[in-house]
Amino acid sequence: MKVYTDLQKRTKMYSLPEWGFTKLNSAGIDIVTEYDDDVKVYWGDLLTKKDVENLPNLKWIHFPCVGVNRAMIPEVRYKGITVTNSPNIFTESVSSMVLSYILYFSKGLNFVNKLREEDNLTRESFDEYVNYVKQLDEIKCLIVGMGNIGNMLKVMLEPLGITVIGISRNNSEDLMEFIGDSDFVINLLPLTTQTKSIFNKKVFGKMKNNSYFINVGRGQTVVEEDLIEALRSKTILGCALDVFNVEPLSKESELWSMDNVLITPHIANVNKNYWKTQIELFISNLNRFRTNNTLLNVVNLNRGY
Repeated sequence: MKVYTDLQKRTKMYSLPEWGFTKLNSAGIDIVTEYDDDVKVYWGDLLTKKDVENLPNLKWIHFPCVGVNRAMIPEVRYKGITVTNSPNIFTESVSSMVLSYILYFSKGLNFVNKLREEDNLTRESFDEYVNYVKQLDEIKCLIVGMGNIGNMLKVMLEPLGITVIGISRNNSEDLMEFIGDSDFVINLLPLTTQTKSIFNKKVFGKMKNNSYFINVGRGQTVVEEDLIEALRSKTILGCALDVFNVEPLSKESELWSMDNVLITPHIANVNKNYWKTQIELFISNLNRFRTNNTLLNVVNLNRGY
């Protein structure tokens, strides 16, 4: 069976490894990177309207990640194409990355880096920031988007003494209720019509001025200009960002020059076992597709996840 993919000539996390081609071929899968009328399956995360139009017999789109916002186009809906994703593959890696952000800020490592860049890193100079160091058992975390990652993160944080409040994806009332009492606000939201720009000036204005915002969800759930203003005005103390409105983040972005911002280049999902797990999932689902059985991880396009 021919499968079209965009998973090639990219970073290691998003390029099929050589051994993967061998394993897929042995399972009767012919990977192609050119449009072909015989293709019924698309495997990748760069889907466009052009792809759907040039693969006229497309029946199934599989995303090697959680987010499927690229499939939220009329062409996919009109053709009744089934969409699946990979919701469990990144659970541990993203959860542990968030934990590392929390420890980074709670122990004042952001201030250590600031003083180092100023060539003024001494015990005496750090005195200015001692009151910002947080004990783990006094930290309150608000997790916005309690899916698989949110639940694992909760399991990681609570044994450390950290208080965790989790709210559902679409409950903006709970967001406004709990955000003002949280030391860390963690965005795990998918991108949907309901979540787009949900983190805006009004939300940041409700946060404590010694709190931190963490985004490993989707960049477009945040109004970046409002976040920058909240950081600039010290409305919030800082943030850790792994995703952005436009990626890679523009070199002109003010975020680069802010010493209260920790930036990582969309790597929270990095996992050395990723391809082993991804290929096993894809082959298993392809076998279901061949035999007309229900696919794993089917996405509800009305909800967007």
